[in-house]
Amino acid sequence: MRLLLPTAVLLGIVLIAIAPSRTSAQIQYLQAGISPGEKLSISFEASGTGRSCTVVEVRGDFVGCRTESQGIGRPAEEWYNLRLVARIDRFVAKQ
Repeated sequence: MRLLLPTAVLLGIVLIAIAPSRTSAQIQYLQAGISPGEKLSISFEASGTGRSCTVVEVRGDFVGCRTESQGIGRPAEEWYNLRLVARIDRFVAKQ
């Protein structure tokens, strides 16, 4: 009985320390799977046509992309919420 309370307190402290350091599997996958400089096609519908872009930066659930210029001017930079993306296709460089 005397060890029950100290054990419970210690277990509570350990759980409180561990809880904030854990990240969701989705965030770990997205950050590990997408890197700057990578060419992607992002689609908001599973069967829809994707938007081609080159990744500039990844910030949490958002990815910054540079789209190819379609005329006069500089390429545009757009940010996409990855939670809303249905499909991401990667362009593989030919060797």
